[in-house]
Amino acid sequence: MEEVTQPVLAKSRRRPSTRLIVWGVVLILMLSVSGYFLYLISQPAQGVVTTTVTTTATKVVQSPRTVRGKATSFKYPADIQAVQPDVLAVGDVEKFLFIRSQLSAWSLAIQVKRLPSGNLSDDSSYNLRRQNPAQYSEQQMKINGLPVTVMSNTASSDKVAFLLHNGLVAEVAVSGTSKDDARSEAAFTLVLNSWEWLP
Repeated sequence: MEEVTQPVLAKSRRRPSTRLIVWGVVLILMLSVSGYFLYLISQPAQGVVTTTVTTTATKVVQSPRTVRGKATSFKYPADIQAVQPDVLAVGDVEKFLFIRSQLSAWSLAIQVKRLPSGNLSDDSSYNLRRQNPAQYSEQQMKINGLPVTVMSNTASSDKVAFLLHNGLVAEVAVSGTSKDDARSEAAFTLVLNSWEWLP
């Protein structure tokens, strides 16, 4: 018997298919674009910074909001936040509370209450301050024809304005300020300059 040897076929080299080449190119492009994108977002941003200088007093007056309550109407700066005041006590007509918590924190509190005698000396808040002249200084003024008494704390920027009208007294108080906080002073002034008693 004769052995038959089978011829060994040489392995032919197959060329990669066109489809495989296309997918390889797409993959390389995607990796290149992703790498470039990552490079771009990791770089510092470039741009132009523009600053605008405004004085705090001007800014406060430029955007006031108006409150119209039961007994009074006034304006306050839009950049302070109105919050819920305490519950009305006996004799209170209305209360308003505004706070500013950015930078130096301070509050603006307004309380309108009955004062049947019409005499400021019968108001306990006023009397407390009047009996402590070393801590509080008193100033009398007229704002828009209305008599206003302001009691200022000599150790801080806290102050209270007292306004009388037909058996009512309004106490406008700013507290928690630093001596150089022009914004709280401008808010206090805005409220007093816009104050109106309602009929």
